[in-house]
Amino acid sequence: MLYNSYTDKGQRTTLLQEIISVCGLEFNRTQMILKRQMSTTKNGRRFFKRIANTHDNGNARIILKGKPESLAPHDKQLRYILCLCQPRMTASNAAEWLEKLDELYITDPSKRLELDMRVIDALGDLANIVGYTKLLSDVFPLSGINCKEGQRFVTRLRELEEELNQLKSEIDLSGFASSFTIPLQPEVARAALKEFKEFIINKAGTEIGFLYYDLLSDCMESVKKEIKPQAKEDDAQKTDKVFKDKEISSQFGSPKDHEVRVQERRQREKTRPREEYGRN
Repeated sequence: MLYNSYTDKGQRTTLLQEIISVCGLEFNRTQMILKRQMSTTKNGRRFFKRIANTHDNGNARIILKGKPESLAPHDKQLRYILCLCQPRMTASNAAEWLEKLDELYITDPSKRLELDMRVIDALGDLANIVGYTKLLSDVFPLSGINCKEGQRFVTRLRELEEELNQLKSEIDLSGFASSFTIPLQPEVARAALKEFKEFIINKAGTEIGFLYYDLLSDCMESVKKEIKPQAKEDDAQKTDKVFKDKEISSQFGSPKDHEVRVQERRQREKTRPREEYGRN
């Protein structure tokens, strides 16, 4: 709807750049999950290795030990899945290997039964974003789109996740898991969630759901301001620059900057419309 409301090529390009960058982020996320799940299964763990003291978005980096064709020369299913785990893989490249997997399952449906359920779920998530990206390319003119631009949401999301990752070491919920059965009790789960919620509000200034909700809302507003008609371009750019100075350029390592962010969120809570609480 937002795309159709603008007819200028430059405006539409700005929107598509944001959408494509988010698709790339989601593809990388689902590929990372697939690698992690494969690296913990009986049939897949020997093909992966963890890189010590190296992380991707807060998670230990996992890489293939070699090329898929040499790691699994006689197992088509395994080889195709390992191909999906290769570095520099893109959604368009992944579509080819997913198609090969589909063809394999048509000729030999029993092969799918060899996979761990976690791997099947991870493949499904990966296939979803690959399919969505392909549909997007079929509907919209993506040729000439610079994927390195249009990084508002991606940049701010990574910074928010970095902020949350730094808080991990400050909370300990192990007391709620004193046995294998206790965490399954509803009252224990509710107590753990309550403590987690209070911790996030205290450290970040608002509930975790609103951290992501506000991030998305602010990014959408920023995009809308940039793609306003040319006559209003200067004001939009000024507004966007102020937003970037406050939200993007801050250094997470600075306690003062972090405290400023937390205070801004607390002030925002005081004026938040009541209907937003029903969405989180």
